[in-house]
Amino acid sequence: MLCPYDTLAAAVAAAVLDLSATPFRWSQAFRAMTSRSRHPTIAQRIATAPAAIVANPTPASGSPAMRRAHPTHRTVRRSRRAVLLAVLASAAGVSDGWAEENECRRAPTLSAGPILSLGRVSAPGRTAFVKDGLARAGCPDPGPVCRERAYLVTGDAVILGERRGAFLCATYRSGKDDEVGRTGWIPAEAVALESAASVALEGWLGAWKQAEAQIRVTRGDKAGTLAVAGDATWGAGDPERVRRGGIHTGEMSGTFVPVGDAASFAVGEAGTLPVQKGAETDCKIWLRRLGPWLVVDDNLACGGLNVTFRGVYRRTL
Repeated sequence: MLCPYDTLAAAVAAAVLDLSATPFRWSQAFRAMTSRSRHPTIAQRIATAPAAIVANPTPASGSPAMRRAHPTHRTVRRSRRAVLLAVLASAAGVSDGWAEENECRRAPTLSAGPILSLGRVSAPGRTAFVKDGLARAGCPDPGPVCRERAYLVTGDAVILGERRGAFLCATYRSGKDDEVGRTGWIPAEAVALESAASVALEGWLGAWKQAEAQIRVTRGDKAGTLAVAGDATWGAGDPERVRRGGIHTGEMSGTFVPVGDAASFAVGEAGTLPVQKGAETDCKIWLRRLGPWLVVDDNLACGGLNVTFRGVYRRTL
């Protein structure tokens, strides 16, 4: 579960930007403070929300017609908008502090943090995930109070990230179902590291998919290059949001030369360029072939609010 401030800020940001959902009710936002979220990447977009709100203050085309507001009502709405922005800024600041509480629940990142590695569960029987410090103070810990119901079994392949004491932050993804997956702490003694195999150009090719995002990698026009194109959404799994057209979308495409099992690029006004030369507002993409998966990271600038390509993709073709 996201920390209450993350969830509150996400609810406020979505309500402000998605004007088709008016009127916004504060009670909904505060109820969200204690609700569970299935979208951990929402909180990562909080810092970009104020700029997006200023840049897009009008309803999207196709939004339901609204009555002309009384001047006093418009003033109140402007004041409310300022208050909402202040809440967003405050929540984003508080969120940074919560992220230090032994957190392990987000998709693996490539642009920052520890280098990812491949592992396989070697312990016999079931290996339960362990709660992080956001779920319960003092976790991860070997005690039963920190043990989760979700578990892995012998032979399961995992992507390994940060290590905290006797625990590793591990990500598991099903090879058949995009909705089946989990990131969390597991005992380091329960997993064996596997050396990364070399990846040829052919190892990148194909169609790759995760929930609400898909990427296709093909050969580029020049020898040794690869072309990638993808699209992503946020909210497509919510029937009500689909009904009223409240889905946020994003897309990206570029050409790159992989270096072993890794690659990166930015998409600027002039086309594809090295990621380090991209502007802060350019869409930046990092990729890594790791085991059976394609791991993707971005800078949260490749689409609308909450839209991200970040995640672990399985090959479908």
